[in-house]
Amino acid sequence: MILDRLEAGELFIAEQIGIPTLYIDLYEFTGGPTDDDHCWHEFSGFSDICSSVLDGPTWGKAQGLVAEFQKVSEWDQSLSPHFAI
Repeated sequence: MILDRLEAGELFIAEQIGIPTLYIDLYEFTGGPTDDDHCWHEFSGFSDICSSVLDGPTWGKAQGLVAEFQKVSEWDQSLSPHFAI
């Protein structure tokens, strides 16, 4: 179901489905947004893991993520601060 909603079969806007973005962590290395930044994130799949092995936060169950993707009919690049870059 998620694959049917992805742009070009692999891309999505994290802000639109309510999951944390990755670019904030990258700013540590680049000093902030650059011309190479873009608003897309790549979906690579699900992993079956238990919460005790995670270092960071979790964002809920897979069903919730699938439901958020199903709400998307068109990706809105303007939701990302990198849209105007």
